[in-house]
Amino acid sequence: MALPIPGLQANEDEIAVVHIEDSPYILGPPNDWRGEPSFFETFMAFCKQAPRMRVNLDYPIGALHESMEEFLRRPSEPQYYFSIDPTGFDKRPEGDYLVGYARGYYGEFGDLPQRMAAYAETNNLILHGPVYVGCLHDEICLRELDQYLMRISVAARPGKKTAAPVWKEVS
Repeated sequence: MALPIPGLQANEDEIAVVHIEDSPYILGPPNDWRGEPSFFETFMAFCKQAPRMRVNLDYPIGALHESMEEFLRRPSEPQYYFSIDPTGFDKRPEGDYLVGYARGYYGEFGDLPQRMAAYAETNNLILHGPVYVGCLHDEICLRELDQYLMRISVAARPGKKTAAPVWKEVS
């Protein structure tokens, strides 16, 4: 059975808990946001350092926020960028993740961070670990810079007050 292709079935209005397989990556150095650089400037700094770090830029690049709190506080300022390189030593662990989609230019998420937090609160979810941002559709397949499609995911588990929310089976 073929797995669904996330970018083709993404619904920007939907937020759901999904089970995601583990995924190796190579984490870059911490981003330096002093002096208020743009998202693009920090991203280009990562790309310039990539060869020295043995990061293969032929693989998709993602952004990592250390926690949901950091993502809510500064959604367009990730602490790290990473390469989704299958030879990477770092790994997003397999598990259940709260997932939402946003359309916009890199680092633009609209109200998605707040909607994800509200979903977690309403469904009594505990969000833990880093927030992963992956671009499913970018300049390679789209002409309009403000139409990039990003998938945001953060590990989630049921809280203790209520029964577990309805889980959606998607990769």
